[in-house]
Amino acid sequence: MARPMKPEDLYTLRRVGEVAWHPDGERLYYTVVGLDRETDDYRSSIWVHEGDSSRLVVGGHWVGGPVCSPDGRWLAYLAREAEGAPDLMVLDLTGAAPVKVSGDLTGAAEPRWSPDSRSLIFTAGPAEPDDPSEKERQSRRARDIERNNYRFNGRGWTVGRRRHVHRADLAPGGGEPVVPIPLTEGDFDDSGPAWSADGSVVRFVSSRQPDFEFAGGSDIYEVPSAGGETRPLTDGEGMWVFVAELPDGRLLLGGNPHRSRVELSTTWVLDTESGELEPLGDTEVTAIGYGASGTLPRVTGETVHQVGHRRGEVGIDRVSLARPGDVEQLVAGPLEVTAFDVHPDGGIAYVVSTATHPSVLRVRRGEEDREI
Repeated sequence: MARPMKPEDLYTLRRVGEVAWHPDGERLYYTVVGLDRETDDYRSSIWVHEGDSSRLVVGGHWVGGPVCSPDGRWLAYLAREAEGAPDLMVLDLTGAAPVKVSGDLTGAAEPRWSPDSRSLIFTAGPAEPDDPSEKERQSRRARDIERNNYRFNGRGWTVGRRRHVHRADLAPGGGEPVVPIPLTEGDFDDSGPAWSADGSVVRFVSSRQPDFEFAGGSDIYEVPSAGGETRPLTDGEGMWVFVAELPDGRLLLGGNPHRSRVELSTTWVLDTESGELEPLGDTEVTAIGYGASGTLPRVTGETVHQVGHRRGEVGIDRVSLARPGDVEQLVAGPLEVTAFDVHPDGGIAYVVSTATHPSVLRVRRGEEDREI
């Protein structure tokens, strides 16, 4: 018999966070998040589903952001203890203990594998003192504030603590990694790093216009993956939050091209040679969820999968690069897709929330759509 919900029932609820396909298309990695009664805090773990069963891969206070290397050997993920910021970890799936690859940097996020599976790019802030008393002293020292955005909730002071893109190389044979190399610098925050197809260039999002604190714009930049000069790829007039390379060398951008207007965040295709910018999909449907990395567009060959926000419903759309104006709604209805990933063979893993089922992991292959 049904009964009213009680406060203690919250401890029994579990939700699925991010999902990530293994290159073999058989293994699916995903995070599970729930409340811990003893610590009165959220705990999370990473699981893998293969065949008809799932097993635990790694746990801890908080883990998330799993992403498999292209060669299938490595699993990168983020891990955080009860106190502190996330570190970037790498697990050898052939059998070895996880290795920290973010060095002394603070708050690792957004890990992305290089095409050759030998390096990771990620964003992070500068190292902080290990000594708690020194950390406390620095937090209380006087600061010369010259920026409007000098502090954020959950992050603290940003003066001298900007987030930049770094590259971490795996040691040959899976040994200890080398110290991460900073690829960007300056009094700016950088985000959304993405490799070029040949691994020679890293592209990212940053607000570097003189009036960025007040105008609110952001651009796409690129820097050699070995380090070097940073150059802009967009015109300084847009509000961009995402970039990925398409098979023909053009770029897929997420956001909107007019920072001075109130517009939906949609996807666009940029030809960096000519500067021509064309919309992809329906510009009347939001295709980018801010702050939700699990719902960013996925490029698989000549197809782009992206979320579609329609009157409070959030599904998954498929758009062919050959017919950029035609949108096929693959997942639709009174629901919200909170995370998804697409395998090159067309398999779609997604997490969906409905009025009666807050978090369900499903896999869609062709016409078959089943719950995991």
